[in-house]
This record gives sequence, structure tokens and C-alpha cells, in this order.
Amino acid sequence: MVVPPLACHSRMSPGSKVTTMSPGFVGRFIVVADEDKTVVGLVIETLLTEGHAVFYAYDGVSAIQLALGLKVCDLVISNTRVGGVAGIDLIHELREHLPRLAILYLANAARSTPDVEARLPRNVPILREPFNAGQLCAAVRYLLA
Repeated sequence: MVVPPLACHSRMSPGSKVTTMSPGFVGRFIVVADEDKTVVGLVIETLLTEGHAVFYAYDGVSAIQLALGLKVCDLVISNTRVGGVAGIDLIHELREHLPRLAILYLANAARSTPDVEARLPRNVPILREPFNAGQLCAAVRYLLA
């Protein structure tokens, strides 16, 4: 995948730096947390076409470090399971540090149960898999409005 210069995506590791955005950048900074590389790739591709800067992590610890390490994090998109960490735990950890952070929960049909979803904060919407690019974009626009 070719990444346009304004919409860089990155996987942050300890000691890495976030690329500075061009002066005309008007998108938002979004972190995608999912252990499924195919889902991550599709979400990144969709969000890049919307003009956002997208960063990703395949495990929960990296996702938390990434979201907290960005100067600005507008949205985190988390799946049900993120590399050994339950998405719900990742969400609660993020909310502890960033209480106003917009979060979208991607509910994997095989792993997301009503009991798990009942533990989500009230203002975390659920987007159920399978979803399409239009549904993802609509949910992101709603959360970033």
C-alpha cells in the first residue's frame, strides 16, 4: 500500500518518533488496535482515504503507549481482542488516562458477547463485524463531530 505524504501511518515502538504532519493537514489522529493484520490494513486504507493520520498496534500495551504518546489522539478504534489483551480492558485503561477520548469498539462476532459489551462505557459505540467502509466512515465521522 502506498501511503500519501499527509496521511502517514506508523507503528510506534519504544523510542520511536511520530512523523510531523504537513502544514496543510486537516485530518485527525486515529489509533487502530487489532491483532488481525487484515482488519488493520482495511481500516487504515479506509481512514487514509478520508484524510486522517492513522497509527496502529497489534497488541494492547503498544496501543495504550501509542495513544498516550501522541501529542494529539482524536480517536482509538479497538477490536474485541488486541494481542493478548481484551479490548474492553484496553478501553478502560485509556479512559483512565484520557477520559474524553473518542473510542470505537469493533465487535468480533466470535468473541464479543453481551456480557463483554455490557462492560463498555456508555459513550463507546459498537460497530459489529462484518462492516463495510461506509459504515466505518460514518461511525468515525459521528465520533469526531
